[in-house]
Amino acid sequence: MMKQSWSIGNAVIGILMLVMLSGCGTDTKTEYIQTSAPDSAYLVEYIPGTTTSGAMANATTGKTTFKLRVRHRSTYAAATGLSIEMTPTMHMATRDHGTPADVVKESATPGTYDCTIYYLMASGTGAMGGYWNLQVKIGSETAVFYPSVSMAMGTDTIRATLKGQNDDLISSTTGTSFRSYYLFKDGDATNTSINLFLASDGNLAQSYPMIYSGATLTNYQNIAWTVSSVLVEATTDTSSSWQSGTNAASDGHWLVSGLSLTSAQTNTVYVRVTVNGSAKTTDGMVSNVSGTNTYATFTTTLP
Repeated sequence: MMKQSWSIGNAVIGILMLVMLSGCGTDTKTEYIQTSAPDSAYLVEYIPGTTTSGAMANATTGKTTFKLRVRHRSTYAAATGLSIEMTPTMHMATRDHGTPADVVKESATPGTYDCTIYYLMASGTGAMGGYWNLQVKIGSETAVFYPSVSMAMGTDTIRATLKGQNDDLISSTTGTSFRSYYLFKDGDATNTSINLFLASDGNLAQSYPMIYSGATLTNYQNIAWTVSSVLVEATTDTSSSWQSGTNAASDGHWLVSGLSLTSAQTNTVYVRVTVNGSAKTTDGMVSNVSGTNTYATFTTTLP
């Protein structure tokens, strides 16, 4: 569900669009927004993802997929071949921060774009609560949505965090802090593999770049450095061998195969991350004697 203040003009346009596009599906929970000046050239429609039963699904913590349908405001024709940037921001009482998002890609349907955001937290109220807004930028124009993000349901781990150490610091509201490396569940596991999405936070938690060989990060002094090597490994037994992940598209999506997971039960998978030869840990400290701070833990239940 969305919260959005509409001007009278935008409301009229939205109603007209809903009437004109009534043959395109049951869009009763979608929302149209007109892009900003200078030209206000586009109408952008937020289309929620769907559940396994086909019902529209609200945004949740962890991986959330949805579509953006873009039309030219002057002709209502599908706007194809666009370069679209998404900036999700959590607004809290004391500070704002972002969250990781994937690259927007046009789908097989002209003018409709596939989108994925990996939400770090839910919308809420109180001292630790806040609200999300989503800026969709097309050239010099922007459409703004306000997704309501709920907590993910179920027992599977949706996200785990590892930390950089003293040689991997970013600036924060309190000075400096260890860089966080976020591992998100990126689809269902199989009997032999898991899919993960890997991103980190930038200075003041305003950017969340994907982690892969060739990615550019900045340190607490805002000096850029290049990720030259990344190793993502997983195992179901930390005393046994670790399986190395692959990153075929050179982005934040990682696949680790060669695992042994059992159907109809909850499995525990351990994941470790090494960037430029530096192992990331759960607490930002060097590896302890037992090595238990060198990996993140995921639980996943197979059907």
